Amino acid sequence: MVIVEAETREDILRLVGHISPQAREFVSEAFREQAVSVFHYSRTEEVHGVFCAAENDDCTIAYVSFLKMSMNELTFILGLIAETIRTFLEEGDGKELCFNVYGENEEVIAFIRSIGFQSDMEGYHLIYTKTEVPDVPPSQMIGSYLIHNNSIQDLVVNPDYQNCGYGSVILSHCVAHMRANKGIDNVCLRVAKSNWRAKRFYERNHFEELASFAEHTYIPG
Repeated sequence: MVIVEAETREDILRLVGHISPQAREFVSEAFREQAVSVFHYSRTEEVHGVFCAAENDDCTIAYVSFLKMSMNELTFILGLIAETIRTFLEEGDGKELCFNVYGENEEVIAFIRSIGFQSDMEGYHLIYTKTEVPDVPPSQMIGSYLIHNNSIQDLVVNPDYQNCGYGSVILSHCVAHMRANKGIDNVCLRVAKSNWRAKRFYERNHFEELASFAEHTYIPG
């Protein structure tokens, strides 16, 4: 395990943030509780990334996020992952074991699935980037939305109004409500990688990709 110097923590959190804002928050809290193990961290011209694990009372979550990685580094990381996970399983503390990977690290994703991790969800975190509060038409029940904190969790269009462009209207209502009434500036949402139509819809409506994730849980064979 690598001893983490204070000045490297913020960069590690930035790297984990490329997986998801929630991942960054979880690791940040674990740092405060001295519950983070950094197995490998590198920042050079050829390599920039981290392999670490954070835990609480209920689970241990491993994270891999590399923005740059050479083939030699990839070979090393895959071997280190195999060795580290084997140690976790041998210790068997009864906690749920999860593994979240930056969505662009496809070789790592394929490898952890080959050693017993089952995919929970793969997708993107998007953030609303338009600075102005969107204009919305007069109130009319054409759909609904569900929000939690700064995240849009669901968006539904009344079947009578589907395929008429009202999805953008509902989304505008939602963002305007969150900004004007909730005081939320960084409006975010998650979308599955397989749901490319939804991702394109949100991108047309001023959302941009913030992070890319592949979440997994270990399932004993």
